[in-house]
Amino acid sequence: RSPAPQRRSALAFTPPGRAAPPAAAAEARQLSSGSLVARGLLQPLEQERRAELEGRLLDRLPGAELVGAFRVAGRHAAMYEALRASLGGQSGGAPPLERELWHGTPWDSVPKILQQGFNRSFAGRHGTLLGVATYFSTDPAYSQRFCDRSGGGEDGTKVLFFARVLVGTFCKGCSSDVEPPLKDAETGERFDSTVDNEEKPGIFAVFRDFQALPLFLVEFRA
Repeated sequence: RSPAPQRRSALAFTPPGRAAPPAAAAEARQLSSGSLVARGLLQPLEQERRAELEGRLLDRLPGAELVGAFRVAGRHAAMYEALRASLGGQSGGAPPLERELWHGTPWDSVPKILQQGFNRSFAGRHGTLLGVATYFSTDPAYSQRFCDRSGGGEDGTKVLFFARVLVGTFCKGCSSDVEPPLKDAETGERFDSTVDNEEKPGIFAVFRDFQALPLFLVEFRA
């Protein structure tokens, strides 16, 4: 594997987004957290957890205004746990490393994530800085770059998912990756994810279906 070319910090880079088709954009303008609660896809969040998420958000986006915070219905938890067990089995029974990370997205993707989870249909949606994958960040200020720029949905807001991610073992990613690089050429074992910086990762890219579990949706203006 050839070394990746030198690049500026990934956290200073904004991959290009893909514009939603006109019909999807029109549908997205009618979406709201209230309608998703009514459909059973979101649940109101207890005050203590809401305050915790608000603190995390405002710590990095001090000018933001929290509009709402919701628990995601856990319909994909079983598939996430199955993958977690599989990764643990591959590493001799040790539980894989998990991180709680942010994922920014426009409103038109919210129902898809709530209904289908984070699967490979989202790979490369916001560019391929670390490979054709689904991206998560330690920093909500970075993740919010991939929300609707001027707000979206019925109420002109932005949304972030707060997710649990099976990052496992990782290495620095490359834009040409379609799966994690090999960790052991003899056994064919691969890393579980790729990152922007191995010493202090700020961005994680995952390549498997259900390698991340959406926990909460945070709605805000910024």
